[in-house]
Amino acid sequence: MSQTAQAEKLDATNAGQQVWLVKVPNFVAQAWRAQCEQSKHSQQAQGAELGRVRIETNSDQQHDLSLTLTGTGVDGLPKEYKMRTQTADVAAVHAFAEREGRTSIQGSIVQKFDLEMNQASEEHIDPRYRQLSRARHQQASTKTRVMQVIDDPRSVGMMRPIPVSTASANKRKVARGEKVSDNKRVRIDRDQLEKLLFSLFERQEHWTFSQLLLQTEQPVPWLKEVLADIAVLNKRGLHQNMYELKQEYKSNKADAMEEDGTS
Repeated sequence: MSQTAQAEKLDATNAGQQVWLVKVPNFVAQAWRAQCEQSKHSQQAQGAELGRVRIETNSDQQHDLSLTLTGTGVDGLPKEYKMRTQTADVAAVHAFAEREGRTSIQGSIVQKFDLEMNQASEEHIDPRYRQLSRARHQQASTKTRVMQVIDDPRSVGMMRPIPVSTASANKRKVARGEKVSDNKRVRIDRDQLEKLLFSLFERQEHWTFSQLLLQTEQPVPWLKEVLADIAVLNKRGLHQNMYELKQEYKSNKADAMEEDGTS
């Protein structure tokens, strides 16, 4: 098919409509995706309502935005969230939709937000979020290694020595102050990386990013993305420029110790 024919299928009727882009936690995205799939197969003309945005003006005459989850499929999830404005400039980005093989522009992105759990302080964490974080922590900490017994003795002779990984070489380079290219770092999936990070934070409470980079051997952008979900970077104080687990994950560890002590 020619490029001209493909371009004719793009509907730009709503290209001038202003749209907000919101980055949401994975568990919220999964719940919304399920709601959208259910709505897509229903006979309703209007899509499912995922949440409601509230805009309030604070004492500094600035707008505070929050979102409340609504609809089905969100039981057990925190309902209240803050919409934190991203400081980076919004590039020329558009939102697209595809339906029945036809692509259309839904609008132009004019503002980006990060969706964060709404809590008055670290001591007042939503119990549903605490439970969700505990389940996520336990899942990431579950050992998945298995041992398989080889019954065929001939297989032993067929085994080959394991080649030396580039991981050790990368660690030596970092130790010598040499730069390791991200192209040489093999990205692992999110669950594996979270499990590794949790084990590191159990070993010691505070880590610099270079230390975590050395231990995990992950691409820099990927490590930063996963760290943002489970850890915070101290901007001041004794542990300035060092990462530590978010309070809810520390609470999970404390709860687990209490349960072990009472069992």
